[in-house]
Amino acid sequence: MRRSSLATALLWLVQTDASCLTSVACNGAGQTWQLAGITYSCCSNTAANSGKFCSSASDCTAATASPTTPSPPPPLPPASQASAYFTVVGPCPTDGACVRSPHYPSDYGNSQPCTITLTRLAVGQLLSATAGFNTESGCDKLTVNGVAYSGTTGPSGVVLASAFTWLSSVSTTDTGWKVCTAPLRNLVLAEDGETCAAGTEITSLAVCSAAIAAANAAIGKQPGEL
Repeated sequence: MRRSSLATALLWLVQTDASCLTSVACNGAGQTWQLAGITYSCCSNTAANSGKFCSSASDCTAATASPTTPSPPPPLPPASQASAYFTVVGPCPTDGACVRSPHYPSDYGNSQPCTITLTRLAVGQLLSATAGFNTESGCDKLTVNGVAYSGTTGPSGVVLASAFTWLSSVSTTDTGWKVCTAPLRNLVLAEDGETCAAGTEITSLAVCSAAIAAANAAIGKQPGEL
């Protein structure tokens, strides 16, 4: 009786689950371990319980589910890059006169800052967002000339004066943005300091003066009248 009690106590000491011993290791099939009248067999190294003595054959053949490994995100662009229009510090790619958020039009990542510095070609040009400007409103911001753009409203016809920045927050992401520069249309100075800017380029003073005269006539304003 005492021996039986000792064997039972030993069983509880070495066995931590229903049918496998965890404190006694084995190193090959065919090995056995006797404990409290129960025969434990060594699981081979291809089994789920490899290196353990188990009392049930199913414990040595049960498959262990492999953990699901998420797909890695696409690689980020180099930390510093340049085009003829921009020099970027951060993961925002350049494409000629355009620059975009990381992975655009796929989602950008969290905590991704970019500083976009202008070259001489970009200074004074107009910066506008292409279709599909989408960031976390109020949190993920493209800041141009001190104005922060987020949500679905991006810059449109903003005259570039200095470097602009991008910063995403630590939570929600979206598809992001792409912005491009375009040259200002020529403005021709006419009489009385007026200018011509009707959406098309004016190439001469005569054409501009004629357009102003036509506009004045339409509203009944006489030449030279303020």
